[in-house]
Amino acid sequence: VPRDELWVTSKVKVYVVSTSQDVVRQVDKSLKELSLDYLDLMLLHGGDGWGIGPERDVALWMGLIEAKKAGKVQNIGVSNHNRQEIERLEKETGELPAVNQLEFHPWVPAETFELVRWCQSRGIVVTAYGSLGGAKNSARGEVVAQIAARRGVTTAQVLLRWALDQGVAVIPGATSAQHIREDLDLESLRLSPEDIRLLESATIPEDF
Repeated sequence: VPRDELWVTSKVKVYVVSTSQDVVRQVDKSLKELSLDYLDLMLLHGGDGWGIGPERDVALWMGLIEAKKAGKVQNIGVSNHNRQEIERLEKETGELPAVNQLEFHPWVPAETFELVRWCQSRGIVVTAYGSLGGAKNSARGEVVAQIAARRGVTTAQVLLRWALDQGVAVIPGATSAQHIREDLDLESLRLSPEDIRLLESATIPEDF
C-alpha cells in the first residue's frame, strides 16, 4: 500500500515527557518504531486534568510544533483538552490544534457537546473515542437496540452514524473483519429526528 494512502496517528503520553525536547524525542521514537519518515498526526495525550499543569502543557505543545516544522509530523493535535486549555495553547504559541480527540457518544455531559461545537467553530476536527462503550465496545442499550432492529443494522452502526451526523470522526475498535466491514457500511443508514431524540434522551447504557 502506498504511504500516501495511509493515515498514521500516534500519541505522546504527557506523563512520560517534561520538556519540548522530550516530545521531539518521543516523535522520533515513534517514527523509528513504525519505520516511517513522517506521521500524519501526532496528539498530545492529556492536559491539565492529567496533573501536568498549564506551563508544562504549553511546553509539550511547543515540542509538537517543533516536530511539525521539522517535517516529522504533518498535523498536530490534542486529546482530552478543554476549551480553556486549547485557548491557552493558541495564545502562548499562535497555533491551534488540528484535532481534539475526546470521549463522545449520545450520553456525554452537556459541556462536552458545547466543547465539540466550539472546536468545530474554530476549525478543530473532533475525533471520538468510546463511541461504542469504551474498551468493551459493547454498544448496548435498549433504545439503541430498538433503533437498530427497526433499521435492520447493528447497534454499533447506529452509534457510529449518530456521531458522524454530529460532524465528528470516529475510531471504533473491532474484533473481526466482519465488524470492520459493518463499521464502514454506514453510507445508506439515516437516523430520523425521532431516532436522535430517543438516543440523546435515553438513560446511559450500563456498560458505558
